[in-house]
Amino acid sequence: MDAGKATISGVFNGSRLLEIPFYQRAYVWGEEQWERFLGDMEFVTASKRPYFLGSIILKQASSGNTWSEVSEVRTVIDGQQRLTTMVIFFKALCARIDADRLFERDFVLETGEVALRHGKYDRQDFEKVVSATGREPVEGSSSIVLAYNYFLKNIDPEKVDRNTIKSNVQFVCIDLTEGEDEQQIFDTINSLGVRLTTAELLKNYFFNRENEQAFKECWEDVFEPTAEKREYWEQEVVTGRIKRTLVDLFFDAFLQILVQDKRRGVTTEDKLFYSRTSNLFQSYKDFIGRYCNGDEVEILDNMKAYAEVFESTFDPSCCDADIPLRSRRRAPERADIRPQELDAHPVRALCSKERGVFGRGVRGLRPA
Repeated sequence: MDAGKATISGVFNGSRLLEIPFYQRAYVWGEEQWERFLGDMEFVTASKRPYFLGSIILKQASSGNTWSEVSEVRTVIDGQQRLTTMVIFFKALCARIDADRLFERDFVLETGEVALRHGKYDRQDFEKVVSATGREPVEGSSSIVLAYNYFLKNIDPEKVDRNTIKSNVQFVCIDLTEGEDEQQIFDTINSLGVRLTTAELLKNYFFNRENEQAFKECWEDVFEPTAEKREYWEQEVVTGRIKRTLVDLFFDAFLQILVQDKRRGVTTEDKLFYSRTSNLFQSYKDFIGRYCNGDEVEILDNMKAYAEVFESTFDPSCCDADIPLRSRRRAPERADIRPQELDAHPVRALCSKERGVFGRGVRGLRPA
């Protein structure tokens, strides 16, 4: 891991492609953030002093995600909103001063591609914005388009200077190698921020730009086919002292089922490691590497059927139900529960309609 101060020109250095994970959450900044950002850029221009815009975390892309046309490829782990806003801001500024060539000089690679590559949810609108010509607003209702139109309308070229901003806006840039744990670094730096869910991490781990069809069949059709279904999986329940989404809860249960398959020969030590909620994403990566020969296809092939069983049997409302007096013994902490003991866990037994998910058959949860 390398960490150090970087200017805008250091981050967008002309030979580096920054890639937002293909299934990363969409750009979500709104007018409140855009107004503050614009005010900050006006302050930088007026003061001509260094201005810290936060930290960004980049990670060297895996060998399967590199392109020979560019010398460096980095995955954006943290900083998506700020980097996206920065590019949109400069695009709008250059449009206001009739200097599209300056935007191309700063943010377009020799291949002709903008140095920030967006994912599935924003790529079309982002490409529409960065390829716009003239001073006319771009049609659309996404946050990407609205941000561009906001800056196009509100930037005063007399109050913002491109060169001054480029020279004085600074980031702390953390550059990770391919093998380093990005979630641990992200959580340490953003201890008060919104933590990426296990589901979001797994989605980006399992899928990329090259397997969109697998994403549709194994993920989108299961967890996100409709707004109603997405709302079901994203609803939160309290387990112990931890608030978790149902999709995260499902992936926890699914892993325990996989771990208990005797044919895999999972060691006792690994079972203990895989039982910790805080390690769930890392546990999946470790489990796939150790016991699936590094091939996640086996996981994906079974995931849909198990998710359907979970959805048909698990009743989230039962998590708030009172525990009968005869069952009120101390519920062990999640980290203290061994997978083989899940049958006997009273809270989990109460949290299912038919004792088929967390009750008598975590090992018995099998698709028909």
